[in-house]
Amino acid sequence: MPSSAVKSNCSGSFAFAAIPISIGGPTGPGNSSLGWHMQPGVTQSAAEGFPSAPSIALSQPGAWRFRWQVSPGTQTISCYCKQPANASPYPTMVVRANADLGLNSDVTGTSPGGTGWVKIGPLTVVVTSPGVLWVELRNNLKTLDPSSVRGATGPWAICYFDNIDI
Repeated sequence: MPSSAVKSNCSGSFAFAAIPISIGGPTGPGNSSLGWHMQPGVTQSAAEGFPSAPSIALSQPGAWRFRWQVSPGTQTISCYCKQPANASPYPTMVVRANADLGLNSDVTGTSPGGTGWVKIGPLTVVVTSPGVLWVELRNNLKTLDPSSVRGATGPWAICYFDNIDI
């Protein structure tokens, strides 16, 4: 996914840990779905976004993470998310602890729920040294999408993230 897929109003800087990939279709014997667990489920949505497309789409439970370069002092980060299935658990954004920078515990923000675009954050962290923090965007909903034509066999409920503001 090109970095242009994530719109940011940066007062600092951040770097992506890696370009998300999709391993592809079924990988099990006889073209079965045995290997679907290997598919990260992170893609770019050309149809959804805030305030406009594209956005990051997490099409199954899990997380996509990136590295955020920080300077000493108080830092904030926020993003917008959308989970069309208005059900708990809601999407989260987590800034992972890094004791080397003086951040001794994770900082987590949770979506307030709803089916439209909602803001997570701002999350505030105080760091004592310059360095890099991992930030995770998480789809926590472990349920199948009831609106799918496949019904009870999938796909997983999707969620979208966009407009990361640091």
